[in-house]
Amino acid sequence: MERSYLEGLGLEKDIIDKIMKEHGKTLNPYKEKADKYDTQEATHKKEMDDFKIKTAVEKVLGDNVHDLDLTISQLDMKAIKISKDGAIVGIEDQVTALKESKAFLFKEENVVEPTTPEQDPIVDVSGLVPAQAIVGNGGDLTYDQRLKSAREAGNNTEAIKIIAEAAQNGVNLI
Repeated sequence: MERSYLEGLGLEKDIIDKIMKEHGKTLNPYKEKADKYDTQEATHKKEMDDFKIKTAVEKVLGDNVHDLDLTISQLDMKAIKISKDGAIVGIEDQVTALKESKAFLFKEENVVEPTTPEQDPIVDVSGLVPAQAIVGNGGDLTYDQRLKSAREAGNNTEAIKIIAEAAQNGVNLI
């Protein structure tokens, strides 16, 4: 109800004020419900967008990484957006940069097909030390033990450092 409508009827100002006050009391609960629904709608839209982005990231990374959660933790998820046309933007550039800076997170793209024993050349493995026997900078713990401990503690940064350190020493951890 508009104040100007009541004024046009020739009502006095104090009468108009009383009518507007009562009208406000009637409308306020509905306004509060509408605000609540608007807030819920915005929350649900954000949750849906986050789900779409996470799903798109998982699809892009797919089976190309050793540890999906660890790799995702290295991405700036806030920089990945949904454009007005519904396309997910900001993934490809980050994945490309991550492949260059932290290649150990990704599986090799040119995987050699398994061969039969007749096709396999004989490889001399004498002098090689199993990964479990190699001790890194963690004192008496092996890379595997240190990595397991870091992952159990939820310390992804430390896990990445251990994987990188192992890779520098010729040890491949997964």
